[in-house]
Amino acid sequence: MIIDGAQIRAGRAMIGWRQHELAAAADVHWNTVSTLENLERLSPAKRRSCARALCAIERALKNEGVLMLSKGAAGVFLAQN
Repeated sequence: MIIDGAQIRAGRAMIGWRQHELAAAADVHWNTVSTLENLERLSPAKRRSCARALCAIERALKNEGVLMLSKGAAGVFLAQN
């Protein structure tokens, strides 16, 4: 589960994607990626209103081996193939 914009930025950086590439892979507008990346914390209301986009972004990153950590401290790591 993505909990903040830094996780999206970090995951994208790990695989060398620009915002446009992540947006295309997630089938969302690049502005959505940009907006979500700029949020330090995703409030419950924002999470609900952006649920489809967040799931699509997380799925696109996961398909490239990027996994989100939300237990304890938030983080991102790249799974080994």
